[in-house]
Amino acid sequence: MKQTILFAYVIIITSSCQKQLNEDKIFGEQIASDATMSEKVYAVKNTGVYSDTSSIAKKGYGIVLNGNSILERMNYANWKTTWINQGYPILNRAIGGTTWNEKIPYIKELTTYYRPNDVILYDGENEFLRAAAGDNTITGKLLVSFNRTIDSIRRQNPLTRVYVVSMVTCPVLYKKGFSASIDKVNEGYQARVARDAELYPNKIKFIDIRTLYPRTAVTKFESDSIHIKLTAYTEFYNALKASLPKPGTGAWSAPLAETVPSAPPPPSGNKLPIANAGADITISKSWNYNPSIYGTQSKDSDGWIASFNWTCVSGTPYIIVTPDAGKTRLDNLDIGVYVFRLTITDNKGGKATDDVKVTVTK
Repeated sequence: MKQTILFAYVIIITSSCQKQLNEDKIFGEQIASDATMSEKVYAVKNTGVYSDTSSIAKKGYGIVLNGNSILERMNYANWKTTWINQGYPILNRAIGGTTWNEKIPYIKELTTYYRPNDVILYDGENEFLRAAAGDNTITGKLLVSFNRTIDSIRRQNPLTRVYVVSMVTCPVLYKKGFSASIDKVNEGYQARVARDAELYPNKIKFIDIRTLYPRTAVTKFESDSIHIKLTAYTEFYNALKASLPKPGTGAWSAPLAETVPSAPPPPSGNKLPIANAGADITISKSWNYNPSIYGTQSKDSDGWIASFNWTCVSGTPYIIVTPDAGKTRLDNLDIGVYVFRLTITDNKGGKATDDVKVTVTK
């Protein structure tokens, strides 16, 4: 079934990209722009030379890229000669046309599944490209999704070295008036990196490429004034290499094993958030209905909710479709009583929990 879906949606790279491919292309194919997110994830993991069947993917402990088309297009910019041939065990799992938020449910499939020692993150353009000019709500929403992404990676791979790359203000977003908003996004990135650097020494770093690709450097952008030219990635690559471990040092030969210090208690004066997992639910098995549970009424009086996490306290079987989202659907429930627990974390590290009961009758 998966193969049928894949072949139904796979198309050849657009002609503009075809002209710029060289012998280092990964032989992977892009899927149609109207494909679902799950189909895009399936395609990026199961097509091309560096699919999940490749030796790099199977071994693990290497480098994984997660983000939008700014990273995805690296596949077609001297990828093999720049990385593989120089001894970097690197996988590109970025997906063009996506946002931070859209990839959160797929963090495991796209990133932590590979048990990476290093993760490179770049994202943000599509949030602003989809917004109307002057929309001042985008930065806050974007940073919430960014923080949830970091939280998810840390929960699943706490020892991973994370590299957060600054967002570039491309000419199109500058013309839409988002330059100041993007500056605030980068300030948010840096603030999270600074905080995590204290909790996880030597495990997170901010890589600033803004001076490499200023919006005035029009020759470094494609004709769409959004994407970096395939011929202009060298400086980006050099910035990444300056921060990553060097080949031959044993950095990717085994999983990282050093101890990560426990997170300190929330700073004094921080008011803990209030978790709200919603009202209890009763449904009938005969309805053939998959219910959703909501934590979106949770509140934080002196900040914001940085992350959500749903777990099952009692009951089986079950599937929590998006455990790191404020709202999630529950699948595969059987007759019985379930208790699901919502844990929220605010922007200062304060936590709170609340339970919701889901009863499935005959």
